[in-house]
Amino acid sequence: MNRFDILVIGAGMGGMCTAAQLAVNGYHVLVVESLPRIGGRCSTIDHKGYKLTTGVLGVEMSGGVESFFHSIGVPFDIRPAGDFHYLINGRIIKVPSGKGLRYLLEAAGADESEIELLMGAISRALNWKIPSPPVSFQEWLSQYTQDPKIQAIFQTIVATQLFVGLGGITAESFFRYIRSNQGIKPFGYAPAGNIALPLELERIILENGGEVWTRARAERILMENKSVKGALINHNGRVDTITASAVVSNIGPLNTVKLAGRENLDHDHLKQLDTLLIPAQAICLQIALKCRLFTPSHLLVAGSRRINSLHQPTAMCPDLAPQGHHLLVATAITGSSSELMDLEQEIDLCMQDLKELFPGFQDKTEILITGVHRDRYPVLHTVPGRDVSIRTPVINLYNVGDGVKEAGYCGLPATVESANRVAADIHKRINLWRSDEATAYQTF
Repeated sequence: MNRFDILVIGAGMGGMCTAAQLAVNGYHVLVVESLPRIGGRCSTIDHKGYKLTTGVLGVEMSGGVESFFHSIGVPFDIRPAGDFHYLINGRIIKVPSGKGLRYLLEAAGADESEIELLMGAISRALNWKIPSPPVSFQEWLSQYTQDPKIQAIFQTIVATQLFVGLGGITAESFFRYIRSNQGIKPFGYAPAGNIALPLELERIILENGGEVWTRARAERILMENKSVKGALINHNGRVDTITASAVVSNIGPLNTVKLAGRENLDHDHLKQLDTLLIPAQAICLQIALKCRLFTPSHLLVAGSRRINSLHQPTAMCPDLAPQGHHLLVATAITGSSSELMDLEQEIDLCMQDLKELFPGFQDKTEILITGVHRDRYPVLHTVPGRDVSIRTPVINLYNVGDGVKEAGYCGLPATVESANRVAADIHKRINLWRSDEATAYQTF
């Protein structure tokens, strides 16, 4: 059968959450994925006995992701990573639960008068008036402090939460994120690997009559009179015409354009995509350890050349590595989001950081995978504050994922939130189509 209510292109978490929500609501859903596995950047690669991430490191807890899973009756098996730990000037600083930014700045030895000035400015930004959009967070911060320790700490916070540097995000976007999340939420690790999350979503889709095809590549989105009709899907050696009432693209707004054809989309939409979107880039080194390099599950690194976070998920989830071994995941946000990284130089800077942080590093480790998130697979399809609408100019053709983030969201929570919006919009419109008012509405 090649007729579905909803066709979802791409089985990343945005696509899978949208499909799961709609399947639970009674829609006949098909998800197609070109890769042999589902999950996108929230999946798992088995390599030499290790379960390696395809992108997502820590999974936010006590927030929108967990709420979504509970809302559709899906298990959310995440083990807490514990209190936040920072590595600053060779010192590990633990930020106990209930403590916040002031505690961290004081523990790092920042000047008390600058802390007072900065905390007052932050309070005004959050509780009175958010800074105007053109001002970068780096420009905003420099008004209140030139202390390199403080700037390094904020660089780490921005890099690990928003995947950009201080100059790569507006002050407005930063404070909307902090306000929306009421700070920075705790996170944890999936004991069976990140793929456990999309697998649970796949299970709920299948149980509700939907289908998920892997190794199924979308060739072209089909439309008529500026309204989507389905897509051509290359699956099992043949090209099938899949018809659907709505199509959801989870492959990024620019890739959606390629499938739909630029000639079929309005000029204003194309111009917006061409000028607004700036993909975020990152490097992720996944490293085998003979023994743990530090006691906590993670360290957020301040003041390095490139490395901004170090995760030892095996501290909480030993099954992610062979028995008696550990896994280290080191991440780095590259120098610029608007220019393609010099890969060799960026990796060299990462390795310099690791060798300085851990003397003898090369003698007790093995690089398993060097993950490069750019081009077709960036860490984000666009940096926060430069997102586009979930709706495209083609009626009933949607984008979902981290290219259509709502202000105040980023990463996996942003992807899930976008899925909620897309599913709700489709549900509202398809309910309308099924009503007696549908004809009058659509011909208006």
